[in-house]
Amino acid sequence: MNWIEATSEVKPFSDRPILCYCPQWNDSGYQIAQWNHGKFQYDEGPNGSFDEHVEKWVSFLEAD
Repeated sequence: MNWIEATSEVKPFSDRPILCYCPQWNDSGYQIAQWNHGKFQYDEGPNGSFDEHVEKWVSFLEAD
């Protein structure tokens, strides 16, 4: 897996699942999310601060 820093100029495609490394967000340190409207989000997010906790991200390889 090639992890990309959240602060990188490279951003994920919108509305596709990505794996986020966010060690301060939850016990596992990872969250499945999406890149929407210029920030990292996921549907079950309890508040609007998830994006601030993402340190790195990686795309899943999808099979068609």
